[in-house]
Amino acid sequence: MTKKSISYVAVIVCASLFSMPGGCERAGTQGNSDSSVKEGVAMKAHLQGLLDDLAAIGEQHDEIYDTDVKEQMAEAVWDGFIAPKSGYVLPDEFGMFSAEGNSAVKAALAKYIKSANETAAERGLRTSKERLDVFQDIEVALSVDGQTYDEFFGHLDTP
Repeated sequence: MTKKSISYVAVIVCASLFSMPGGCERAGTQGNSDSSVKEGVAMKAHLQGLLDDLAAIGEQHDEIYDTDVKEQMAEAVWDGFIAPKSGYVLPDEFGMFSAEGNSAVKAALAKYIKSANETAAERGLRTSKERLDVFQDIEVALSVDGQTYDEFFGHLDTP
């Protein structure tokens, strides 16, 4: 089993519980309807995908764990997803040591911000607190490494 397939086991297990009342309550969903469960699973999948992408970048670029990089990535997620600024554009540099590293981080964040914003809009996540809560979901971790959002972004305070 590959690292990528292992990391989605929790999402698949939760998705298989749609028909059970409250089956995915721990997945951050509201209520028991199929649509709310699917949306909760989708938000977890977006975060899991971001963490997987960043961990893969970290295999080649250790500096992704540096405080400066973490702070710049956190600021990008804040301005692009948690408290989105109108017309926000991701920067080209995140404090990585190479253009390749910066480009990879930018691509990973762009993918997450786009998909998370789309699902958040569908789910009705309008406040910064709601968005921060789904981003700082401690139950989403890299299955192989056990890394959570705070390994890459630190802990962000409630707006």
